[in-house]
Parts: sequence; C-alpha cells; structure tokens
Amino acid sequence: EMIEQTKGILREYGMDFDPKLKVGSLSVAQIQMLEIIKAVRKNADIIIMDEPTSSLTETETAILFRIIDQLKNENVAIIYISHKIDEILQISDDITIMRDGQNVGTWPASEMTTDTIVNKMVGREMTDRFPPKKHTPGAEYLKVENFTSTNPHSFKDVSFSVKKGEIFGIGGLVGSQRSELME
Repeated sequence: EMIEQTKGILREYGMDFDPKLKVGSLSVAQIQMLEIIKAVRKNADIIIMDEPTSSLTETETAILFRIIDQLKNENVAIIYISHKIDEILQISDDITIMRDGQNVGTWPASEMTTDTIVNKMVGREMTDRFPPKKHTPGAEYLKVENFTSTNPHSFKDVSFSVKKGEIFGIGGLVGSQRSELME
C-alpha cells in the first residue's frame, strides 16, 4: 500500500521512477526533486531552496516551478536562492539582493529587471556589460581529437583545441561526464 501511495505522490510531482529503488541509484536531479517533495509533504511553513535548479533539466525545472506556484497558493513561504536572474524574475514576489555578505535591499519583483538586479549586485551601473573583445588569442596550444574514455558508459569522440592566451571552459549538466573528461 505504501509503494502504491508513493507511486501516486511521485506521479503527482512528475517523477516516474520506481519507489523501490535505493536513493543511491537515482540521479542527482532525482534526489534533489525527492528532497523538495519530502519538504512539501511535511507541510512545511517555510521552504528554503538554495540553487535548486543547478542540476535539474528544463523539464524538471518546469515541474519545480509548478510546485512552487502550488506552494504559494497554499501560503507556504519560499526563500529561493539563485544566481539565475531569469528564474528569480519568473517566480519571485520580492527580491532581496546580497553583495559581499551584506543585504543591499529588498524590492518587489515587478519593479526589477535583469539590468537593475545586476547593477545592485555589482554596486554600480553596468554600462559596458559585454565590452568588445580586444584580446586576440595566439597560436594553437593544445589540440584534442576524438578523445574517448576507456569506460564504455563515459564520454566518446570529444574534440577541442585551445589557443595560447585563450580561456577555455567545459560545461554541462550533472552526469554529462565533464569531470571525467578533465580527469
């Protein structure tokens, strides 16, 4: 009976994994959503979410935002901590900005834009947010072609090149094998 109830709860929140699975076998995103569901099911008056979408897909983020809307309608207070300004503007009623560990202020979200938030975060007008590139990278410094992990479940056929004086970054969601590539 508990398993059937759990299946129903998971379905209600858009999760479709088997409730008999061990938590250790779930993805980081599934575990994160599970923790959010647990907080919701405990009828919490206040829920604090610190970078909750950092390891969620777009679909999982949409589910989370639906849950947040549902909680708002049930008068649950939510403190949502994020650097993703578009998310903050989408779901917030009020926005508090911190800079160097200090409270800069709180404003109604309806009065804020991405630019005003960024200006308050950095403490000055951002007149040249994307300045023109003046740096020209040098010659090719490192070239990797068709790099494949020995682990058959890891990355395959990765190619890139880095030029001298260039900043090169690798990004991806949790589980995308970026750390394994760098190792």
